[in-house]
Amino acid sequence: MSIGEVLHDARSQSGLTIVDVARQTGIVEETIWAIELDDFAKCGSDAAARRDISAIAAAVRVDPAPLIAEFDAAKVPLAVGRRSELLTLPAPNLPDHPRPLTRRERYKWRHRRRVALSTALCLIVLAIFGAEAYHFFRDVTPTETAGQAAYSQATTRPAPTTKPSHSAKPTPSATPSLTLRTLIPVSASGYGPSGPETGNPQIAAKAIDSDPSSAWQSKAYNSPDFDGQSTGTGVLLDLGHPVTVVSATISIGVPGAWVQLRGGTSDTPDALPVIGGTKDAGATTTIRPQQTPIRYLLIWFTTLPQTPIGNYQASIENITLQGHS
Repeated sequence: MSIGEVLHDARSQSGLTIVDVARQTGIVEETIWAIELDDFAKCGSDAAARRDISAIAAAVRVDPAPLIAEFDAAKVPLAVGRRSELLTLPAPNLPDHPRPLTRRERYKWRHRRRVALSTALCLIVLAIFGAEAYHFFRDVTPTETAGQAAYSQATTRPAPTTKPSHSAKPTPSATPSLTLRTLIPVSASGYGPSGPETGNPQIAAKAIDSDPSSAWQSKAYNSPDFDGQSTGTGVLLDLGHPVTVVSATISIGVPGAWVQLRGGTSDTPDALPVIGGTKDAGATTTIRPQQTPIRYLLIWFTTLPQTPIGNYQASIENITLQGHS
């Protein structure tokens, strides 16, 4: 399990949001999102990255020492052609290999670590549950069952001292709930290694036409890292006016891509901060980004999935956005 995955899982287990961690640590939300996606470039330097990792680990209550050690172990020369946005994954503690581990081998190793951690967490939860159950039943008297104790507590609450007036009007809710709706982009533009798509503009529109038989597709490559030619590719959506995106369901057809969501008020992809993302996305994946008003939303592929014919290519068959104004 990578540094970002450990911090993300610990934050989720603690019930904290990105906003909560930002308030506790003083680290901007965009940097926390990037670190959870193992993108440490936002930190500015290795020293700042170590400091931010330690601060976030303290906020989500995990030991920062192993994470710092893993970060330092990853600071080895990047392979030729590897994009600079992603750190090289640390090699597992296995016998020496005559060649570097492949992406599939590294994924299998992380998967085994994830299974082991999940098992340990389940055992801890069961132990806590058993201890709480023991104390609960021990405090109930022999002649009183747990159900009777709960009933007694419910029926011995003091009665209200005053009766409500029949003429009083009910107090309206202070904050009405926001109704989610489907957000319809007004346009879509493709972006690749050379910037805005220069070919047929209708190609990008296939990503939002609600037709599963048509799709936007990137250029095909021989490796998942764009043959070292680019750091990403994707589709920029114009939502017409500022809205808050609560969820984005993306059909990419072929699983295995690493996808970021970037959003803001600028129509320049490089100026848009990361607001969400996922690794090893499924054929259809739902991302719940940081809820902040945006007009432009960029679906950005940082690692390409492998197609059935053996090459690597990004594809978007459909995008469904839910949110509110």
